[in-house]
Amino acid sequence: MGWPIPMTEYPFNTVRAIENMLLTGQRAQYLDMKMIFSHGAPRIAGMASLYFLGGLAVVESLAQLAGYHFDTASSTSAIQLAAPKSFVGADRIVTGTDYKWAMPAAPELAAIEGNGKFTTVEMAQINNQNALMIFPRIINALKLN
Repeated sequence: MGWPIPMTEYPFNTVRAIENMLLTGQRAQYLDMKMIFSHGAPRIAGMASLYFLGGLAVVESLAQLAGYHFDTASSTSAIQLAAPKSFVGADRIVTGTDYKWAMPAAPELAAIEGNGKFTTVEMAQINNQNALMIFPRIINALKLN
């Protein structure tokens, strides 16, 4: 169709990866695996409950999907931020950016804070604390310096 790749293919590729992990049972098998996804995924849980897609229980699918982390890349509007905030909460959201293809980081962070109605504490989590919890070796490296 000639649409820009970031408009369609990047979000679709993210959804394909999330669906693959859920529907093949890989997510259930490796619940401790930490993954960060851009874009949203809760709709997948409802579809996965269809018998021809495995008939997974919606509650179980949502529980598995809620174990992921989601970033804020190109998600700066109130509606884009409402889904991850209500689905996984601020402690599973990390800063992500599509800069140079989207807006620069400073205005993007201001938009995320304002449009997502995140508190100062939640923004501190999103900006760095959550990532440090995902990558504990970084914390240890910082302590050594």
